[in-house]
Amino acid sequence: MMRYSVPHTLRRAAPSGKVFKTTSIVALAIVLAGNFFAPDANAQEIERRVQTIENADYSGFDYRTDKNVTADACSQACIADGECKTFTYNIVASWCFLKNGFGTLESAEGAIAGRIFFKTVRVSDSFNDLDQLSFIRPELLRDLDAMRASFAVNTLQAEAENLPARYAEALRDSNLSLLRDLATAWVMTDPLNQEAWRAFAETFSRSRSSNWQDRRDYRSAAISGALEYYRLAQTNSEKADALATLARALTESERYRPALEAFKSSLEVEENATIRVAYETLNAKYGFRMLDYSIDSDAASPSACLQFSERLDADTTEYTDYLRLNGSEPADVRVSDKEICVGGLSHGERYRLDLRAGLPAAIGERIEGLVSLDIYVRDRLPNVRFSGSGYVLSRSYAKGIPVVSVNMDAVDISLHRVSDAAVAELLRSDKFNRPLTNSDLEQLKSDLATAVWSGVLETDGALNQETTTLMPVFRVIGDLQPGAYVMIAEGPQTGESFWQPKATQWFVVSDLGLSSVSADDGLHVFARSLENTAPLAGVAVKLIARNAEILGRGLTDENGYVRFAPGLQRGAGAMKAATLVAETDAPDYALLDLEQSGFDLTDRGVEGRMSPGAVDAFLYTERGVYRPGATVYATALVRDAEAEALAGLPVTFVLKRPDGVEQMRIISTNDRSGGHSQSFVLPPSAVRGNWDLQLYTDPEAQPVATKRFLVEDFLPERIDFDLSLDSAELKAGEGATISVAARYLFGAPATGLAVEGNISIAPRQPVDGPLKGFVFGLSDEQLTPVNDTFAPAMRTDAAGRGEFELAVPAVPETTLPLAATISVTMNDGGGRPVERQINVPLVATGPSIGIRPLFDGSAPEGGAAGFQLVALDEAGQQIAVETASYELKRIIRNYQWYRKSNGRWGWEPVTRTERVASGLLTLTDDGFARLDVDVDWGSYRLEVSAGNTVASLDFYAGWYIEKSAFDTPDALQVGLDRSSYADGDVAKVRLTAERPGKLQLLVANEALLASYQFDVSAGEQSFDVPVGGDWGAGAYVLATLYHPMDLDSGQLPTRSIGVEWLGINPEPRTLAVTMDLPEKIRPRTTLQVPVKVTGADAGSAHIVISAVDLGILNLTRYTPPQPENWYFSKRQLGAVLRDLYGRLIDGLSGTTGRLRVGGDAAAAGLAMEGNPPAEKPVSLYSGMVDLDENGEAIVSFDVPQFNGTLKLMAVAWSELKLGSASDDVIVRDPVVMTTTLPRFLAPGDRSRLLIQFDNTDGPAGDYDLAVTTSAELQPGQQVLSTITLEAGGSARQLVPLTASQVGNADLQISLTGPDGQIVLKDLVLPLRANTQPVSNAETVVLSADGAEGDAFTIDDNILEQYVPGTGNLALALGARAALNPAALYAMLERYAYRCSEQTTSRALPLLARTELSTADRETIDEAITRLVSYQNSAGSFGLWDSSWSRDLWRDAYVSDFLTRAREAGFDVPDTAFEQAINNLKNILSFDSNIDADANPMAYALYVLARNGEATLGDLRYFADAKFTSFSTPIAQAQLAAGLALSGEKARAISAFEAAKSTYMARRSLGRYRPGPRDYGSNMRDGAAIMVLIAESGLDQIDLTELAEAVSEDRRQDSYLSTQEMAWLAMASGALAKTEGTLQAEVSLAGIRYEKEPAGSGVLSFNFDEEALARGEVVVRNLMSRSLPLRIETRGVPQASPVARSNGFIVTREFFNRDGSPAELEMLAQNDRLVVVLTVRQMVARTDQLLLVDPLPAGFEIDNPTLLQSANTGLNWLPESKAPAYSAFLDDRFVAGFDGRALDSLPVTDGSNVWSFAYQVRAISPGAFTLPPTYVEDMYEPEIFGMTEASSISIAGPLQ
Repeated sequence: MMRYSVPHTLRRAAPSGKVFKTTSIVALAIVLAGNFFAPDANAQEIERRVQTIENADYSGFDYRTDKNVTADACSQACIADGECKTFTYNIVASWCFLKNGFGTLESAEGAIAGRIFFKTVRVSDSFNDLDQLSFIRPELLRDLDAMRASFAVNTLQAEAENLPARYAEALRDSNLSLLRDLATAWVMTDPLNQEAWRAFAETFSRSRSSNWQDRRDYRSAAISGALEYYRLAQTNSEKADALATLARALTESERYRPALEAFKSSLEVEENATIRVAYETLNAKYGFRMLDYSIDSDAASPSACLQFSERLDADTTEYTDYLRLNGSEPADVRVSDKEICVGGLSHGERYRLDLRAGLPAAIGERIEGLVSLDIYVRDRLPNVRFSGSGYVLSRSYAKGIPVVSVNMDAVDISLHRVSDAAVAELLRSDKFNRPLTNSDLEQLKSDLATAVWSGVLETDGALNQETTTLMPVFRVIGDLQPGAYVMIAEGPQTGESFWQPKATQWFVVSDLGLSSVSADDGLHVFARSLENTAPLAGVAVKLIARNAEILGRGLTDENGYVRFAPGLQRGAGAMKAATLVAETDAPDYALLDLEQSGFDLTDRGVEGRMSPGAVDAFLYTERGVYRPGATVYATALVRDAEAEALAGLPVTFVLKRPDGVEQMRIISTNDRSGGHSQSFVLPPSAVRGNWDLQLYTDPEAQPVATKRFLVEDFLPERIDFDLSLDSAELKAGEGATISVAARYLFGAPATGLAVEGNISIAPRQPVDGPLKGFVFGLSDEQLTPVNDTFAPAMRTDAAGRGEFELAVPAVPETTLPLAATISVTMNDGGGRPVERQINVPLVATGPSIGIRPLFDGSAPEGGAAGFQLVALDEAGQQIAVETASYELKRIIRNYQWYRKSNGRWGWEPVTRTERVASGLLTLTDDGFARLDVDVDWGSYRLEVSAGNTVASLDFYAGWYIEKSAFDTPDALQVGLDRSSYADGDVAKVRLTAERPGKLQLLVANEALLASYQFDVSAGEQSFDVPVGGDWGAGAYVLATLYHPMDLDSGQLPTRSIGVEWLGINPEPRTLAVTMDLPEKIRPRTTLQVPVKVTGADAGSAHIVISAVDLGILNLTRYTPPQPENWYFSKRQLGAVLRDLYGRLIDGLSGTTGRLRVGGDAAAAGLAMEGNPPAEKPVSLYSGMVDLDENGEAIVSFDVPQFNGTLKLMAVAWSELKLGSASDDVIVRDPVVMTTTLPRFLAPGDRSRLLIQFDNTDGPAGDYDLAVTTSAELQPGQQVLSTITLEAGGSARQLVPLTASQVGNADLQISLTGPDGQIVLKDLVLPLRANTQPVSNAETVVLSADGAEGDAFTIDDNILEQYVPGTGNLALALGARAALNPAALYAMLERYAYRCSEQTTSRALPLLARTELSTADRETIDEAITRLVSYQNSAGSFGLWDSSWSRDLWRDAYVSDFLTRAREAGFDVPDTAFEQAINNLKNILSFDSNIDADANPMAYALYVLARNGEATLGDLRYFADAKFTSFSTPIAQAQLAAGLALSGEKARAISAFEAAKSTYMARRSLGRYRPGPRDYGSNMRDGAAIMVLIAESGLDQIDLTELAEAVSEDRRQDSYLSTQEMAWLAMASGALAKTEGTLQAEVSLAGIRYEKEPAGSGVLSFNFDEEALARGEVVVRNLMSRSLPLRIETRGVPQASPVARSNGFIVTREFFNRDGSPAELEMLAQNDRLVVVLTVRQMVARTDQLLLVDPLPAGFEIDNPTLLQSANTGLNWLPESKAPAYSAFLDDRFVAGFDGRALDSLPVTDGSNVWSFAYQVRAISPGAFTLPPTYVEDMYEPEIFGMTEASSISIAGPLQ
């Protein structure tokens, strides 16, 4: 990004960083922002367009009827006929009625109403579209936007006359400084002059500077100017010149590829000789060209690779045609990215490689001339390595250790032994079985290892071929000793050899095949012979800790088995069990690393929930989503590992917010057979997001259960629908049939409803099943998700069913597996969406190959990287591939340096590949192929191909590697004869063996339950396993088949593992629960639920029943609780298996080498309350109910007003058994009235109440409807009508609504049937004014000794300028009346947002009142609760939640309030308060940077002093030695107050006087205050000094001058932050020291409020609209001197606010979901829009920012938490950082984020810009206020920006 600076002579005359208050300047900025670069009004045209509204009719004005036409044809007919203004289309008759006028839009089922509207559009060729310049990156366009904005807010100080001539004169003098000023002035004064922009671009392109920032700014300005020049260009010559100018500017900024494209575009528009020369010169230097080449000589199959400057077109270009190798077409050509590799070369040969002219790049450019390379493929460099990662060498049959060498006839070998005791240290330090560097080896030799042998291994091998030579270690080891050995092989030494890892082979010599099972009941170890698979008895096994301490010893029994107690596995740190070591007298020595991960058996069906520990808890809440303020009901069943009740065990419920901070905790001790029930009331301001409820048996340990739920502003669904697809897979580019079955939740079919949706196709790799972890396709292939929308004409039929054809979009050809997400949305009849999704794979277009890495993260450096491979056919079935090939390439990135035209050096990245290994392999159809390749440090790509099928995987080797098994045993297919078993049954385990072996059958879950050994013959056979009664829910049968070493075939010992779940029939442990429920009931009745539980044991049984609206449950896809499934269903394998079979060294393959001893060397990775819903969500909960001796009970629920389905969910339990049941009950009136209201209305808004009547059970006939509204809604009287309903019929009624004032409006609907039955429904409609309130103030002087006729009278007309319901009057009397505490309290009370500072500021001044009202106490209690919820675990308080970074001043401020509240007797939680105080102490103890952090330290010291926790020595030291470090007046006063509290009055007085002086000296700066930000201002500081002096009791300090200064500051400033409000309110109480007793009389409607109050410095009173409606306010001065009266009013203005910019420019734009601009003139129901908010900071420094975007009442936010489709299909949005806090509320979007400190102004690199986006949906028809978007610096509120208020309409009938 680039910055652009307005020349000094043209800048706005205001100091940087200050607020621009001059009205004229602000107004001019607004004008410029709106009109700068505006399109030419003449370049526009008017189009006739149609807007349609379903189920509506424009009555009257018919002039023509077209019959038997479609709806589209009707629309086109009206557009084509100039007389047509509206039309109505009858869907059933297919008739089109054209109308030449506008009648009333009325509701009409089965009709489509349309009307013509006129759209002004820009003529397509009036301006050039910059988006069409594909080579211009988006950030360059953003730079242009930023430059426009900077021009818009800067005015010219220079003379603006005759600029072209003055520019020409300066051009002759080559005065670039003046040219820049004049060019800038020219484009600012004449922004549509293309010649001005040409001059601007050329001037800045020619500008030079030694300062890099200036150079950057010049280049940015040149590009932006050239882009604007092109946008305005009209003729071809102008366009070509503009593009050439752009090319030159891009060249200067070293953007060579875009510059070339700009030159090419210029020449395409118009040929020009000069531009052609410039293009060819630049192209020769920076165009498509070959950058470099490399010869991969060290690969077994060498190749020559050519690197190019641009990406190649491997998909459509046959590059073989452009290459010649020794004059012939090469047979092996590989193309990837920017590289071509030619294979088929041989070592020691010379070649001529010709690159023929015309070779193309993907961008279309070609290599112009012939490139010829003479290359020589040298012999491979001498190299030596060991193969694989094994470390176990067979004592019986191994001939040696294989050493792999290339072009070496001798290898230097050194052999070292590491003692048994030292092996543990190597394992702990992660050095064992890792390659050693030179330093590692030297350390090993000096500390742990003993040299055994060194010498030379002679090898025989063909030139350039890998040779495997067996190093005969047994000849040189001598007597085997316990421990491990390490062998180092070295070849020729080079300069890099010292730093590179050496070829290293660790090994132990053993015939012991060790395996282990780590389980809850201990560590189970098995030893068997590698030679013949027989179990080995008498093997000594040691369990060793990390610190080499022996934790336990044991001898294997006759089955080769030994067990270590479970406690030995539970050590931590140095005592953690790390290694198993086994020894025999043979001698054999083996070790097994217990810190490596166990076998990954996820492909064998071991999924399920984790096995529990000693406590197994089932925890659930009655639903999955709540609104703030709701009650959460939780039930927990606490049982042991056998699912038996743990009665009497206390548990702790802990509720945690989305940021992880604890909200509350409850200890539950009153259980019933281990069952617990608790309720939690969420705060009204609960943070939206995912909350966690955790259950603890030990608060210091981990939770035994966690349940997550959502808190959001939701409305329940009213309909439910199912989706089905006619195929299990989709095919791209073809169609599919989707079926829909919809129903209203009150039981009726959902008829006549339409659907819409979108399909998103994206790559999706397997995430579960046997292919989990495999990656298919090419790793470097990028496929942008393909999104498409659909809106079929289908409507559900009378049964609620329908189907439609989905056109699956075509996708680009790809190797990646694809899947589609189909989101279908159905409107519930009132306009609100209900969404369902289907996820379905796409049919593959051909076979595929999958690669699964056998390591986590990175592969081991210097070792073997393991992979599994599989091949699938088009149907996804595993297939065999006889000859697949693989290549391992190392990816090398270098940089090519070149000298630039300015003499400096530049560079270009060059990426090349180097083939490391290649070969052939076979893929089978019944298992996974294994591939191990050796890698060193670096980046790699593994490519596997079979015919035209390819796959690749990029990975990295080196750095830290997590210990993993690197081994997955081969799969063994096993099966059982039944699906479940009972105690005493015999299970038959079936398997098929290819050859004889030894079978070990283990039965395990979290413990090892049984172990069996069997001899296995070839073929199919079965084995009996008795089923135990202590197996709980079941166990896994783990079948391991061992095969011995096969010398004839050179086969090492092998094992394969099969896994099968053996489930225990849960029926004997399950309770049968039945609820005798009616099919349907009436609302506002009592639902009796007779429940019966059978199968209970002798003890008591209990039940919990919840009844929840199914429309709430469906929002989160909630499933009813089933504890029997939790306790008795399949579980995850709890035991961990390991063995060393995957670590065997192949000691059979290779030729035994000859040894020489001695001699020569071998060679040289905001919480806010929401609106109440119209109807309360229904969620009922019984709590725990005891069943009688027959297992029966009757549970009653009082069902409120509600029509829908109640899901009844019962959970029953006893000491030993569990059960559950769920069923639905339809709740409905005989005639169901489904109502739809906007979520809120603003005063003046017009909308409607939609009532849908469904006569499900009532008689046919006429029904009398009466709708009554409260006074806040107009007409505010009863609306009467008659509704005729057939039996089973339906009807709709619209009731127009107009909001008149703020409040909560009540609506009652009464429907009286022909049989006299009355159906009632009560609704609440919030009425909100979502516009920022304003304040107005004036001061009058009351004359002395006011008589009856000399009084000041105020009536309710004073508030008529405000929206009804928002106005407030505050009066203050006294010389310091400007402080007006009543007004301050009112503003604090009405402040809508509640960060921690604002919450504290709202409550803190209330503590200073002498008497507290009930409302005051509630505010303080609420503040305490909220602030504690913002506290993190360290005791610090976040701004919007606990996740914000630490701020010492904020911590001290909140702690100050908590201290004062505690002193006033309020209940402050002890733990939270102690943490808060300790936090302050802790920070002061470690923060020694006094010079930087003194100001917040002062506040912390004051709070500690108030709590008796401050150190007097610190206070004295700061006052005497460091006082000058406290730079703000408030900090000096806080230090003084701390001294006063500690008895240091002399020092306190001195510090207070200094604080006063600092404040008085800084008043000249206005609100601006230098120094660190602490939420404050000078005025805040002055008020705080008054408060602290008054509280300190230092009467000798005179407050008169200070009080006058603070009062004057308050009079001069209309913008107040919450900090200023709070401290000013408290300061008003300190005025009693400077003012005498005031004598005045204030009355309302003749009732006196106050007369001759005692000793108050300021009298203040607050009156709302309701109070003023009772009568006039009369104020009399009863004193002998005059008395100032301050009159302040505040409210939302009636007049629409205009856009304002005072430090911020904020814009709000509406887009369609495809990114096109939305047409707000004609919106219809269910239109979906994307709102993009952009904030641009125009001052040097801001702090904590708050952005509020109020919604028009017809819109509702698509909450991405509840609507999955709200997260898809918006790829066009620019990337932006998420705000620190955001909330999607009923009536607004809110974002809180940090401001920035800018180096200089104006800014053109975008660093001062924030963008936020969210989606809305048009739900309610009507006319609505579109309130302004508002952003402010919360602690300098005069720095703000807002859009203008306007209105918006959503078409639809209102009556």
